[in-house]
Amino acid sequence: MSTGILSFHYALMEQFLINASALKRLASPIHILVCTLLWSLTSNSALAQTKSDAESVHRMATGEPQRIVSLDFCTDISLMLLVSPARIAALTERSFDPQFSPLALKAQGFESHSGSIEEIIRLKPDLILAGDSHSELISALKQMHYPVINLKKATSLSDIAPRTRELGQLTETNAQADELLKQFQRLMRSAKKTVTNRSKRALIYAPNGTTTGAKTFKNELLQHIGLRNVAAELGIIEQGQLGVEQLLRVQPDLLLIDDAARNKNSLAQQFNDHPALRGLSNTQKVNVHSGLWDCATPLAAKLATQLAKY
Repeated sequence: MSTGILSFHYALMEQFLINASALKRLASPIHILVCTLLWSLTSNSALAQTKSDAESVHRMATGEPQRIVSLDFCTDISLMLLVSPARIAALTERSFDPQFSPLALKAQGFESHSGSIEEIIRLKPDLILAGDSHSELISALKQMHYPVINLKKATSLSDIAPRTRELGQLTETNAQADELLKQFQRLMRSAKKTVTNRSKRALIYAPNGTTTGAKTFKNELLQHIGLRNVAAELGIIEQGQLGVEQLLRVQPDLLLIDDAARNKNSLAQQFNDHPALRGLSNTQKVNVHSGLWDCATPLAAKLATQLAKY
């Protein structure tokens, strides 16, 4: 089989995958017939050539990865804490939304992707970090021999160090990972020492009435620094609902209000101004960004430091 035919076949396949408009250009009956004949003549050898070409490209990427793409929001956060911006090709769209991401401002200097295979291929990644998902996208990228690494999601304080070190090894930022963990551990110890009243009761409360109970990272973080989680003591596992009347009955010492939107018109601000909350005269109301502890990353130490002051 000639190299020219194989090259044409490979280019044709790539056009179909990357550029959807190519379908329109090749939609005439004669083009379809030609493509069908080429496929029947060259399928086995062309597929082998495609695999070989992809493998060769990835073998060329030696040393530290320079075009890292993250497919996972929590990985985005750790990546921004560890790796220089020049080496990050793209992050998930969620990292750019201040409602979800506490690093949304920092993310503005990066490129985003919506998770389509066409976008990922255009980015020419030499390392793809996929979290613990095994979606069709990830399966397709692996079949095309892109360097996809599945990272198990950290769900507890004890997971943070090994996950951070793993990411440091993959991105060849071991020294940065060690320094980040030292800072994290130092802040967590300091927060724990700061909380002297171990009987203080805290309640995580979103403006829509959602609260977070036992068997969650948020509950573990509260317990670690010495705060009692009211929702967990009420028997709530993971997430549950508490109405305003129930909230008034439990009278927490700290009311941790999700203020992800961080603007004067946010639901959290409206909730703070709710007349019924005047009945919580002895409760300190603290606005927190849920993005600081939606993911178990070293960034959680920032929130632990904040909460320990109350």
